[in-house]
Amino acid sequence: MFSTCYEELWQTTLNRIGKKPNGKGLRRKDFSGPLTPIRTLRNRIAHHEPIIMWDVAKHHTNMIEITQWIAPAAAAWCRSIDRFGQVYPSGRIQLLTDKTLGEL
Repeated sequence: MFSTCYEELWQTTLNRIGKKPNGKGLRRKDFSGPLTPIRTLRNRIAHHEPIIMWDVAKHHTNMIEITQWIAPAAAAWCRSIDRFGQVYPSGRIQLLTDKTLGEL
């Protein structure tokens, strides 16, 4: 639904599914850009690939923002039950090496 072959459908109909914070209707490009890294992150997690160097907090923020565009009530609900800030470290994750393991 976000590839260029759906552009006409977005221009005529799908642009009404939600609004951006500035009040403008949504375009296909508004979704296709932000959803690509989210989909890639999801696939890496699903295939048990490393994401340690990814900015997961940024992706989390983007997911909530996109949800807000489509369904503000759903975004508010997500925020009310969201535990990301409690479980995700606020600082950088320190990777252990053989040297640092020996110092423990």
